[in-house]
Amino acid sequence: MRCGIYCIAAWGVKSVIPALLDAGLKVIDLSGDYRYDNVEVYEKWYKEKHSSPELLKESVYGLCELHRDKIRKSRLIGNPGCYTTCSILAAAPLLAAGVAETKNIIVDAKSGVTGAGRGLGLAYHFCECTENTKAYKVATHRHTSEIEQELSNIAGEEIMISFTPHLIPQKRGILSTVYINLKKQGMTAGDVQEIYENYYKGEFFVRVKAQGELPETKHVAGSNFVDIGVVLDERLNRVVAVSALDNIVKGAAGQAIQNMNIMFGLDEKTGLDFPGFYL
Repeated sequence: MRCGIYCIAAWGVKSVIPALLDAGLKVIDLSGDYRYDNVEVYEKWYKEKHSSPELLKESVYGLCELHRDKIRKSRLIGNPGCYTTCSILAAAPLLAAGVAETKNIIVDAKSGVTGAGRGLGLAYHFCECTENTKAYKVATHRHTSEIEQELSNIAGEEIMISFTPHLIPQKRGILSTVYINLKKQGMTAGDVQEIYENYYKGEFFVRVKAQGELPETKHVAGSNFVDIGVVLDERLNRVVAVSALDNIVKGAAGQAIQNMNIMFGLDEKTGLDFPGFYL
């Protein structure tokens, strides 16, 4: 298949990618190396020099729902991970609509154990994970910088967030709960619901739940869907946006396939149009 020949998914081979591009190949990179607009941000959070910073000028952050047109024309995609995809898509509609306060955005996210990859480590053994939930890398997780970058681009101003990831005792799934204060009083739950429905109108892989319903990880397991539900806390004039996805699919490999489909002019749903494990 032509796509398989010319589209390379690379992870941890940063020194090879410039050579692949010089050979005329298209690259979808699953590491964090080409997700950044600013090399200084990358080097601050990853604590190492970037091997090919000149490529950041052309790489595209591969969140399809936000950058579809750029992805279509690009030869180098920085494929986003699970926490970032789940959190950015939950917050984007309010920032794009200009109704959200850009200060004090809080992201509380929880991941199944496969979110840590297949590497062996004591913390990920079954006996360590089962019957246990814990926060980790509080205020220091690298994905904070990606979320901030994309939300800042949407809002048109610099945004800093508070991001806390948690490891939960299940195999797969991400659940992000995002807290965003509103700029003005008087918005209704219906107003907020309408913002989300309009923003994601026509997006096959983003399902906005009906008003009063919230997503669950089981509902997206095995699929490329992102489910989002929103609640307006009228007492605090705050929106609580909850999003869920499968970290193995839309949070990684499925999103890479979605990016590949866009890059090669295929139907975006090709190879991904299935409902998941639980109906």
